[in-house]
Amino acid sequence: ATGLTGNEPDELSGISDKVVRHGFVKKVYSILFVQLTVTTLIAGLITRSGDDMAKSDPNTVTMLLFFSMAVVVSMGFVFCCCPDTMRRSPLNYALLSVFTVAEAVMVGFTCLQYTQESVLVTLGITAAVVLSLTLFTFQTKYDFSGLAPYMFVLVTVMCGLGFVLMIGSMLGLHGEAWKAMNLVYAALGALVFSAYLVVDTQMI
Repeated sequence: ATGLTGNEPDELSGISDKVVRHGFVKKVYSILFVQLTVTTLIAGLITRSGDDMAKSDPNTVTMLLFFSMAVVVSMGFVFCCCPDTMRRSPLNYALLSVFTVAEAVMVGFTCLQYTQESVLVTLGITAAVVLSLTLFTFQTKYDFSGLAPYMFVLVTVMCGLGFVLMIGSMLGLHGEAWKAMNLVYAALGALVFSAYLVVDTQMI
């Protein structure tokens, strides 16, 4: 009886679209997982072995930090201005690998400017909320995609505040108040980028 309704193509199309969408989201999150793993490993290695370098040769650390930042920004411009490069395999994987390694190096040397407590707080909060936020995004009926412009403003503010804290740490500012500011910044950073994860997932 259902064969006379003529709704089968639409229903199959809906099912097909849903399968394709879920497959795409799985691929995106698989790539993200690999990026986070590489970033954690490289940043952890730099954090563990870079303290001596930071104390004995801070100029080299600063140079490597800004070089990695320049690579990350340059790759960002390539992705934005030449979107076709991200559709050509294996060029897209090569560019993404360069971006991931450069970002991991940047994160590692940036971590040297902060206390271990703030880094651990950021890692713990992010790890705890990413899974729950991902599940929430897949299940929720609320639409957060319209918050993207506001999230961009928050990220810009966070980047500016992070730069100020980095300069302060390089100038040798210490104390309980400074440590508290780093912890607050770590918590806010984890919160903002976790919210970004919800927005980006829904936009997918």
